[in-house]
Amino acid sequence: MDHDLLSVPDRLPPELWYQIFMTTSLSDLKSVALVCKAFYSLVKPILWNSPSISPVTRVIPKEVIQNMRSIVVNLQMVFQFSLPTGEFESHRAYKDVMLELLQYCDPDRLKTLTVKGCFCDNMLTTISTFRTLTVLDISGCLAICDVPSESLRFICNLPLQKLCIRDTMVTDEFLSYIGSLKQLRFLDMALNGRIGSEAMQCLSNLQHLQYLDISECYAIKSAGLWHLIDLPLKELILCDMFIDLDLKPIGHLSKLQTLNLKYNERITNANLVHIGQCLELQSLNISYCVKIDAEGLEGISHLPLRYLNVAHISADDTCLQVICKFTELTCLDLSANRAVTDDSFVHVASLTKLRKLTLDNCHLVEVTGLGVLSKLPLKYLSLEKCQLNVSKMQAIGHLASLTSLNLASNEQLGNIGLSCIEGLHNIRQLDITNCSISTTYLQQFQSIPRDHTLIIRDQLTAQMCDLLYWGM
Repeated sequence: MDHDLLSVPDRLPPELWYQIFMTTSLSDLKSVALVCKAFYSLVKPILWNSPSISPVTRVIPKEVIQNMRSIVVNLQMVFQFSLPTGEFESHRAYKDVMLELLQYCDPDRLKTLTVKGCFCDNMLTTISTFRTLTVLDISGCLAICDVPSESLRFICNLPLQKLCIRDTMVTDEFLSYIGSLKQLRFLDMALNGRIGSEAMQCLSNLQHLQYLDISECYAIKSAGLWHLIDLPLKELILCDMFIDLDLKPIGHLSKLQTLNLKYNERITNANLVHIGQCLELQSLNISYCVKIDAEGLEGISHLPLRYLNVAHISADDTCLQVICKFTELTCLDLSANRAVTDDSFVHVASLTKLRKLTLDNCHLVEVTGLGVLSKLPLKYLSLEKCQLNVSKMQAIGHLASLTSLNLASNEQLGNIGLSCIEGLHNIRQLDITNCSISTTYLQQFQSIPRDHTLIIRDQLTAQMCDLLYWGM
């Protein structure tokens, strides 16, 4: 194998990687092609020579199974198997492979088991023998909802610390079994619409639980959240709950550090103020909470937030002035708040600890506003769809601390605009997707260091790929 492979590709023979890539969607293969020269050489014939091959017709050869078997035997402590994405006529072949490989896992050593989308009845007996299992991920295994609840009782005997049952359509009875997992610290049960508020009482026994995701569990009402108030939760995910979410119970979670309320469009200013009692809260996502404005943000401005996502809330200049009161912020997402202008953006200079800023689709921020950013220690800046011109790019050219820059979908940028940032020598990742950059101009990236990344997704051609890898 070529010696310039990255550490992960270096662990498997190329023929096994090839078989893996054969079951990968064509859109994902474009990203794989940009990882390294070795992956590019493996992916290229799949992309250009046989683009019409369907995953259904790809058969896993016996020699590949042998290689995978030896890998499982060698690793022992971690087993991961996920069905390829896409529509398939049958998953039986993949499930058979998974079941065979599970037989080679040492029940006294296996710590992590991931079988996304591969669950079947025959797995129950095998999983129940893994006495040291601390991490179990069966997300997407819809077949589990057809298994008698009594057959799932085995989970009570496992020393699980992390459990993911996302999108499995489990019932309240299965949740009662989870309530007996006294060592559980991480629970992801999002996208389970059959779990109701009363079943949440089962979780009140999990006195070590620190992470909980119940996003899109539509049957859980605000009353169900009161069962969580005595838990030592540090991270709570409540995305798209589709109810008039009452945040009063959240205010009782004194140890909460991360709260994600994305897509809860019914949250109001009066409701948001309750999380002001979470005095240790450091990360808050209220993107798409369109009823939140400056008044609501003012009510929580005393919190020591380091991460704040207010994308798509129709924030205006008044909102931004309040946001700038969160002086501990290191990461701020203002995407799609098109009413933000230079008049308020100058206040961003007060965020002296800001490292990451996302301004996608904020095209009213002009040269003056972007010039303020030179006073900040920014490492990451995203300006996707910001109608960048040469004047704006010249202002960006003064952000010497930047290591990552996203300029995607600025179709007017062109070669001249991109040349304005040639002096940013600390850049390690640059996204110029759909920026009308010519192939000729890309020649300067032939000598790009190996730890740098150039992203031009969706506009890749075979010529460009060959050009970029020519000097590697």
